[in-house]
Amino acid sequence: MHNKTVFRIISIVFLLLSTCCFYLGFKIENFQKMQYNDACLSYEKLFINKNLEVPKDSITEKDLTKVEEKIEKIAYKKEKAELEKNIKELYKYIIVRDKINSSFTDDILNSNVTDTTITEINNDLKKLNSNYQKQLSPKVAEITRQLELITNAKQSVVFLFTDNTFNVVKQDTTRSLYNNAVEQMQNLKQEDIVKEYQEYLSKVAEELTRREKEIARKKEEERKRKIAVAWTILNVPYISQNKNNVLNGCEVASLLMGLQYKGYLQNMDLVTFATNVPKSTDPFQGFTYDIFGLQPNDVPHWIAPAPLAAYGRESAGIQGVIDATGRDLSSLNEEIKKGNPVILWLTSKLTTPKEMVENAPKNLHVLLLTGYNSITGEQIIIDPWTHDDGRTSWQVSKSLVEKIYNSTGKRAVIITG
Repeated sequence: MHNKTVFRIISIVFLLLSTCCFYLGFKIENFQKMQYNDACLSYEKLFINKNLEVPKDSITEKDLTKVEEKIEKIAYKKEKAELEKNIKELYKYIIVRDKINSSFTDDILNSNVTDTTITEINNDLKKLNSNYQKQLSPKVAEITRQLELITNAKQSVVFLFTDNTFNVVKQDTTRSLYNNAVEQMQNLKQEDIVKEYQEYLSKVAEELTRREKEIARKKEEERKRKIAVAWTILNVPYISQNKNNVLNGCEVASLLMGLQYKGYLQNMDLVTFATNVPKSTDPFQGFTYDIFGLQPNDVPHWIAPAPLAAYGRESAGIQGVIDATGRDLSSLNEEIKKGNPVILWLTSKLTTPKEMVENAPKNLHVLLLTGYNSITGEQIIIDPWTHDDGRTSWQVSKSLVEKIYNSTGKRAVIITG
């Protein structure tokens, strides 16, 4: 064959081979680009946006494995290495994220999470890039917050007991400390912890109630003791006006009781004493109407403090029978403390005073003040009219006596002896 012909044939073959190689190379390049682009696109889908900073909450290790398989096919070494590095970072992110998420149930921190868990998570978090740390830090902070609430709530209960066996409540545990512990437990969302510690709190509540009752009992005993010793009671001998048929002789019966208490007229009988009392149509001069009988029954039969005090001084031969009209009841109570009985112009059965007739209420009745309690303000008043049930004295409030005493003219006689 001619040399020129051979050369031409070789040139044509070379051209065909070059064309084929170029076409094949073009196809391979396109295929590699497609693989790279596909891997990149799959990687991008792992994030919420194209800045590739915040991974989607839903991604799993399975998703990463699928992307990893696509990265494995990339022919570009540099790009492949970069993507492999990023995927490894995402694996670490998912591990930390899942550890964080597993610490919660419906955003409530699981009760088995401890300080050790927090330490491990924080150590793992530091190994992530700053974007991933920023993404997970709020939930780590929430773990810390809830764990602190749990720890503080538990400690507030433990603090109420002598030790963590929860058997003996401290002596200095107060209702305030208990209420604080209850409040902290109520703020927890971990129902299992709340249920467990509620048993301990119930034990504290029972013990506090027992102690409070004991304190209240002792206080009541002490109060009663103080009230008992706060009484000043004069042991005045009793004389009955109605048993002696001196039916209107409440003033003279009260006077005679007071004088005999002071040691005077020990042998004097009420009838004689009543007979000798000065009489007058003016109660401010002597006894008006009948001291023995009830008629007339539409007017008070009585004698005012001044002539009664004068009769007491004259009959006993002393100066210590004093008209105390106008003095307030508190000052008369001071006389009781001094041992001086006080005659008071009040009303029958300490009822509300009726209309005034001849300068006295129709239901006027004179009684003898013989006792006073400096704490309760109670008064002991001897009633010269013996009641059907045998009652001869009243223990009544100062306010009641004061109300009647003031409304009937503040009339009184003090027997000092």
